[in-house]
Amino acid sequence: MRKKNTVAKLGKEVVTYGDSAEDNKRRVVATKPRRVAGDGPSARGPPTPLDPLLTTAETAAILRIPKNTLEKWRVFGSGPKFTKVGALVRYAPADIAAYLAEQTRRSTSEAPA
Repeated sequence: MRKKNTVAKLGKEVVTYGDSAEDNKRRVVATKPRRVAGDGPSARGPPTPLDPLLTTAETAAILRIPKNTLEKWRVFGSGPKFTKVGALVRYAPADIAAYLAEQTRRSTSEAPA
């Protein structure tokens, strides 16, 4: 006998069972929303001010650098612009894109913009 409100995962469905045969007849089935290819931030066009802000770890993963490097860049005033939300540091996707555009060079001897 299953306990009331027991949840089981059947394939892509999540099923909730009750504690009696009557409850099991009325079981609740919920499916997870399906993700469609191309349904991501890049598919929606340019970022808007309401796009979610990224954490230091997420930004470091995007730039493929250690998290500590971003922390040092903040101290020295280099790196992408960041936003303080209370005590938390967050990065806007548009600021990361702008930073990457500033870092683009044609030659190793070319001076920063």
